[in-house]
Amino acid sequence: MMVDFKELATAAEKVEGAFQTLLKTYEKLPETLCRCDSIGICCVSLPEMTALEALLWICTITQLPSDERISLLRKFVSFYLTNPVRRPGCPFLSEGSCGIYERRPFACRAYGLWSPETGDEQTQANRENQKTFVQMWEQFGVSIPAESLINEMDYCRQVSTVASTPISDEDLLHVLEEVYLLSAPVADVQQSFENAYQSDFSFLIASLMLGQKKAFLGKYAVVKEIVNNGTETRLDKFLKAVSPDAWSLDFPEIF
Repeated sequence: MMVDFKELATAAEKVEGAFQTLLKTYEKLPETLCRCDSIGICCVSLPEMTALEALLWICTITQLPSDERISLLRKFVSFYLTNPVRRPGCPFLSEGSCGIYERRPFACRAYGLWSPETGDEQTQANRENQKTFVQMWEQFGVSIPAESLINEMDYCRQVSTVASTPISDEDLLHVLEEVYLLSAPVADVQQSFENAYQSDFSFLIASLMLGQKKAFLGKYAVVKEIVNNGTETRLDKFLKAVSPDAWSLDFPEIF
């Protein structure tokens, strides 16, 4: 089921009061410090998120000035169309800093807080997922060279809590459940986001700007051209189609 602008506007009205609750729920996670010398390197991929978290991002994008909004939308579309051969990092990332730090989703906040055992499991899952994606592209007749792949980094061990009090995996799961349940008023959007878009925010944005079918087929065409020819003609064409007029949402200020 495709999610359109009208459905998003209706959903945002239903959960407007839940945005503050979501941010309050995030406060149950401990404040963290990163000891990494390469701040922002973990933002190579987009996090999975709930429908409510996606709506918060959409409201944030809508409230940007037109020129900033269109630039950001093109980054999201480019991120989707060129993955997995090119991955410049989360479009909200700017000079190693998160542009929406206070509105980052649970997955970003919990990164580095899981136990070493769970962290290792997530690292292994990322490796297996990458193998699956490579095999999928091979079925489409596109052999992605190893040097073109952007490898997921190992789970970070450089995150610590400010209060030096670790949080258990069980507590993290409890907070995650609370975050997930906040999307209950828009269960239909949550289901579509999970099933039709695989909880991929960049796919949702690309579909809104280009149409879901065009975005899906366009990804195949763009990746194939990059891998086989080393050119970006199709990518440039798609990005030019991302015009200011294509974003037809007008949300009121939510904070």
